Amino acid sequence: MDLNYQRIKHRLMHRLLKLRYRDLYFGLRSILLRHDPINLVCDGCPEDEYDLEISTILPRLRRDLLVSEIQRIIHKEFSHWFGEDTAGPESAYEGIATDVWKLLQI
Repeated sequence: MDLNYQRIKHRLMHRLLKLRYRDLYFGLRSILLRHDPINLVCDGCPEDEYDLEISTILPRLRRDLLVSEIQRIIHKEFSHWFGEDTAGPESAYEGIATDVWKLLQI
């Protein structure tokens, strides 16, 4: 598949997620920027730095998930996008998962 097509497809999917899950999308963005699991915020990253990860995490979230399940989802996506060494251990994502679980309960 053409790389340009892939980029266009990703941007379109990203926009659709923002529209459909607006509050959840921006809530998740806020949580990830606050926790900064890859330490990119302190390096001056843009506000949308974790948007790619959000676009793969968001469709997998449900209100009935346990914190441990959310933790596993988020860690898996960060491992996929940044590599296991950079993503770190799954245990490092517990605080993020707890905040995401709280967000889902609203």
